[in-house]
Amino acid sequence: MKKNKKILTVSFLAGLLLLAAAIPFACKRLSAYTQKRQALNILAVSEYQSVFLSMYDISSFPTEAFTINKGIPTLKSHYSFQNPEEISVALKTIFNSGNDITNVFLGLEPLFFRQLASDDSVNLKDIVENQWLPYVDEHPQTTFDILFSFPSIACWDSLTKSQRSHTFALCEQLVVLLGTRKNIAMYYVGGEDWLICNPSNYINSHAVRSRIAEKIFLYTFCDGYYKITPENASEILQKSMELINAEIAAPREYPDLTQCELIFIGDSIIANDAGMLSIPDIITALSGAPAYNIAQGGTCAAQSSPGILCFPKMVEEFLTGKPENPDSVYGQGILQYNSSRHSGKKTCFIITFGLNDYFTGNVIENNEDIYDIQSYTGSIRTGIAALKDAFPDAIYILMGPGQVTIYNNGKELINGKDQLIDYYVATTTLANELGIAYLDLYYEFPADNDSLTDVLLRDGTHYNQHGRFLLSQNIIAFLEDYLTSS
Repeated sequence: MKKNKKILTVSFLAGLLLLAAAIPFACKRLSAYTQKRQALNILAVSEYQSVFLSMYDISSFPTEAFTINKGIPTLKSHYSFQNPEEISVALKTIFNSGNDITNVFLGLEPLFFRQLASDDSVNLKDIVENQWLPYVDEHPQTTFDILFSFPSIACWDSLTKSQRSHTFALCEQLVVLLGTRKNIAMYYVGGEDWLICNPSNYINSHAVRSRIAEKIFLYTFCDGYYKITPENASEILQKSMELINAEIAAPREYPDLTQCELIFIGDSIIANDAGMLSIPDIITALSGAPAYNIAQGGTCAAQSSPGILCFPKMVEEFLTGKPENPDSVYGQGILQYNSSRHSGKKTCFIITFGLNDYFTGNVIENNEDIYDIQSYTGSIRTGIAALKDAFPDAIYILMGPGQVTIYNNGKELINGKDQLIDYYVATTTLANELGIAYLDLYYEFPADNDSLTDVLLRDGTHYNQHGRFLLSQNIIAFLEDYLTSS
């Protein structure tokens, strides 16, 4: 009897242990179920005309951006729908809510569709045509904007090559099926190196930071870039898969430049997109070097008119720590530099001007006064001389100007006698004269000049995100070589 009692006691304790072990999993499942029910209830009872729901984390996407940039107040669901069936239920709830729905913004995650490969009872074509497209057809005045997911390289690396291949095949199938309707627009940014190859863009392997989410929102839903259609899907996804497979096979490695601090002074080539996607911030993320963005769009090296912001004036404000416009990009950079610690760091100034001097038609050289700040080379000499007085041991690098595709590829005579190449030649000559380094953007970036229009933005002057990411890598490599050889 005692033996049976002992067995019962042990069995009871074992049962308690199993129950205790099961409770967290049960609570987790219950929590997910509760979150889904709450999300569906909100969709059912709220008043809205536009809605944003997704299969991946969209918590960092700014809701107010829909109102500010598109004029469409939008309800954003904070629950990530886990499979195609849950999306179907959400669509049913939305269109049964009694609201007049004008816009549906939908994030689709092809990674969640991989289960379809092992489940013969589930067919993607049936789901799209029988569960999703009826809502699209029944509401032809509703616009459906679909944004496919953009997992990081770390996420793709967790899959096998065959799993990655199958995921891209499912994505292409989705594009083909959904692309049959005129009120559906689709976007894909998951093959952009500037996004997926920079780990600092991500909170985790799936979710991006708010600044990145805002940019993706502007590029896709607002500006209509990165559209994917049945006609271009195969090419876009093939290139994306090749990039991802190559990155996983040979991961990019960047030097540790934490011993340096980089101070960028220049025009919009540097100033554009201040923040996480700017050239200085990308370099910091990839190399660890603190970087300060003391650049301002529209500026020339030369003082084209009295009092206007130019290179010598920017240097003066940097050295005094008192920017005339503290709210500007360069002003914020100066204040940030002044509030930071610099001990033990090798200071490196990277200076880039020339494009606006060419566009404005500024005189390249005043032979009677080589320090004339109303000339291009005179202003650079003056600015660098002032910097060298304050930072005699710093590294100085002149960079650019690079080629453009406007003004007949920079071959028009803006001031009646000079082409863009004349400013390039003057810059290289000046770098040699001053005994400082020169980073060539005219002939050496991009490496293949035929790809220039692909690297530059549509305005033919400024680098897009891909171009800035490539240029950031070039600068890092240049610095590594310079430091190694010095």
